[in-house]
Amino acid sequence: MAKDDEYLTTEATMQSLTSEEEEIEVDPTVPGSENDSGTSVSPLPPNVGEMAVAKLSASNKKKVVNYATKWAKSYNPAYRKYGNDCTNFVSQALYAGGWKHVNGYYKSDAKWYGNSSFTSWTWSGAENFYRFARNESKRASRLGSVYSLVPGDVLQYKSAGQKNMSHTMVTTKKINGVPYLSYHTNNTLNKPFTQMKSLKVTWFAHRI
Repeated sequence: MAKDDEYLTTEATMQSLTSEEEEIEVDPTVPGSENDSGTSVSPLPPNVGEMAVAKLSASNKKKVVNYATKWAKSYNPAYRKYGNDCTNFVSQALYAGGWKHVNGYYKSDAKWYGNSSFTSWTWSGAENFYRFARNESKRASRLGSVYSLVPGDVLQYKSAGQKNMSHTMVTTKKINGVPYLSYHTNNTLNKPFTQMKSLKVTWFAHRI
């Protein structure tokens, strides 16, 4: 599971969507609505997202955004580059924002680290990142709606029929209530969520 099960099959759909100006509505697929086994459960009430615990300070989240904005279209030579690079990129941004390395066995979901030569599975794999951030370290908490994301927060999704996470993105802007996402693999800066919300995926929004 070391590498992301990427979203390449849906990228063409993402690029074809041009709904930025459409009316914003709450996504019916509630991000993070899963039990410990990963099975979907009933949606959360709309206000649950507002109860998510803040993890990084505003100044640290600004550092996350600054890093992601700087490197969204290119690659930092200080880190290893992957063909499917989305989670690796987001981990770099979170490290720049103040997340600390947790050294140890690279396959462990309780460890998290990366540099130009080595990365833990949690650093570079979408599913393992989720397990570390939400379950092991508690560095991230669940938001009840994608629209509760603020700059510095993270959005992931599972493609339809997939057991594991498929893609990881970081929120780098918010305009008129719409989060804008930046990510690697198909290197993208500030793509509005309204241009991807119709994808047949399950969203997992994380307060960082």
